Amino acid sequence: NPTTLETDLERYYTFDSTNTDETGNYDATNVGSISFDTGNKKLGSASVLSNAQGEGKIAGQLNADFHGGTKEFTYNFWVELDAVNSGASYDDWVINDWSIAGGNPSNYDFLVGVRNGNWALLGSDNTGTSSLQLDGDSASTNWDMVTIFRNTTHIAISVNGGTPVTQAYTNTINSNTDIGALAGMSGYNLLGNLDEVGMWSRALNSTEIDCLYNSGAGLAYSNFSTCGATSNTNPTITSVVDQVMFEDTTLDVPAAFTIGDAEDPISDLVLSYTSSNTTILNSTG
Repeated sequence: NPTTLETDLERYYTFDSTNTDETGNYDATNVGSISFDTGNKKLGSASVLSNAQGEGKIAGQLNADFHGGTKEFTYNFWVELDAVNSGASYDDWVINDWSIAGGNPSNYDFLVGVRNGNWALLGSDNTGTSSLQLDGDSASTNWDMVTIFRNTTHIAISVNGGTPVTQAYTNTINSNTDIGALAGMSGYNLLGNLDEVGMWSRALNSTEIDCLYNSGAGLAYSNFSTCGATSNTNPTITSVVDQVMFEDTTLDVPAAFTIGDAEDPISDLVLSYTSSNTTILNSTG
């Protein structure tokens, strides 16, 4: 079966007035002053997860079961910031994958936030050393789509479907995840709105990321099966030129025509015919 956006999708939160996981795997829990804002949603018609006061988060222990060790994974989300942090320190934490709550960023497997006006990815090797620091494209107060993925050799951040910024990364991850806050520390919460958070147990490819971005319009969960789908058009055949022959003679002029197919190679096509006058031409072939 072909791979689709539904393949290895482990969590998906539309935040339509609830923290229900659309995949049925893990319904999340709000902690603190998170609410559902019905007036400003990226996709859908119900609501968006809002953390306007910066005092809430979605509870941790979401994902250690599918992205631990050196496994591949992807996080994808839409976020609208109240303001863009232009300072050198990190702020507006959206994804916080932690192994030791509190302290400094060296205690975290990886974090996704904003610094110097850019979306950024920071992480450690769990020994107190910050071995991962990637700056992605510019953040804005509009809706941005941010993608974090890890394959067998690298970890990467992509903003709005753009070219990923990558770094070699083979560290073992043994941690849980908070969304919208830095675990064990105050003052490092997301200030803004969050929508359409998806988590996969594999690294999405560029085509799939493009599908999710959808030229800035986003792709609803209900339409995931359309990503990469292609239409199958019918084969075409040109007209056969009328031929004239006399009784008791043989027609040696070939009946030329051309067959075309947009999706299939010629070796996969099968030509068959029927005859309305089997005296002249066999009935089938």
